[in-house]
Formats: sequence, structure tokens, C-alpha cells
Amino acid sequence: MDKRLAVLLVVVPLVLAALVFTFASRRETAAWQPATKLTEKQAARLAVVEDAMRGIQAGVEKYAADHAGHYPSAPDVSQTGAVGRRYLGSWPTDPYTGRPMHQGGGPGDFVYTVAPDGTSYRLAAHLWAGEGDYTVP
Repeated sequence: MDKRLAVLLVVVPLVLAALVFTFASRRETAAWQPATKLTEKQAARLAVVEDAMRGIQAGVEKYAADHAGHYPSAPDVSQTGAVGRRYLGSWPTDPYTGRPMHQGGGPGDFVYTVAPDGTSYRLAAHLWAGEGDYTVP
């Protein structure tokens, strides 16, 4: 086999793997960016959602600190669950409905999932139609 071909067979997969890793890392840590310019109303709602999600995240982290690093179950992450009752002063309000945020699929709702071993979680809020989700970093 030609030496150049052998080098290419080794180097090209390594470069591709590095590119994929770099892209995946940036995708996971990048802040949410809208596809189009936001209206004032959308920007205000996004700010409320971001603040609300940081508040819920703080409650989830406080829960874990009190439970040997294990995060709460999904039902505990609600206004009436352990996080809402014990770890937050007030539960955040959904900027779309004016009611308390809850887990669901509509704008202003959020999704919380915890790993089976309880040592990690994902928290994301649904935004308005066509704009996707805001995932807590």
C-alpha cells in the first residue's frame, strides 16, 4: 500500500472525529439563539422563561445537595412537589398563561428528566411555536 494512502486512512478518520466532537460540544453548551429577530414581546417572554428555568434549576440543585447528590424525580419538580414546596421561595409563572409553570408540551411549559441513577438531569422550556426549546446549560 502506498504510504500516502496509509497516512490518509489514519489521519482522515481522526480529523473527522475531532470535528464531530467539537461540533457536538458546542451544540451542547451553546446558549439558545433565535432563528429570527425577536419582537419585544417575545424577548420579554424569553427573559421570563430563562429566569424561571434558572430558578427551577437552583431548586433542583438544592434538592440534590440535601440528598447525597441525587436529583429529584420528575413529580418532585413542580409547584406542589418537593422542589416547589421546600427549595423555592415562589414557583415561577408561565409568561404565556400567567399561571404557574408546569411540565408539559406547550409554550411556557418545561420538561424535566432525570437519569435512572439520579445523578444527572435535563431541564428545558418550550418557547413559542417554531422557535424550539430553551435548555438550561
